[in-house]
Amino acid sequence: MAKHRLVFGIGVVLMFLPFTGFPSSWKWFFVFLSGAGLIAISIHTSVRRRLSTRRRRLGASSREETSFVEHDGSQSAAPPSITETADGANVREAQ
Repeated sequence: MAKHRLVFGIGVVLMFLPFTGFPSSWKWFFVFLSGAGLIAISIHTSVRRRLSTRRRRLGASSREETSFVEHDGSQSAAPPSITETADGANVREAQ
């Protein structure tokens, strides 16, 4: 929203600039400065838009590549058995 206000303000300044009492060299400086500002704003906006589009595309492709595989039942679904050793530590036994 701030960019919209800035562009609008630059337009208003450019509209009333010929009616001010500034010398012509100052007017040309203000016109040049306003034009450079508008160019910078437009470049900044287009770069941000391209980066956000690229991020969205990369995010979508990484989500599409993730796959979910259900358990096929080839291994036992039971948890490994746990035994207690003499010192009180719990040890899982391989099945």
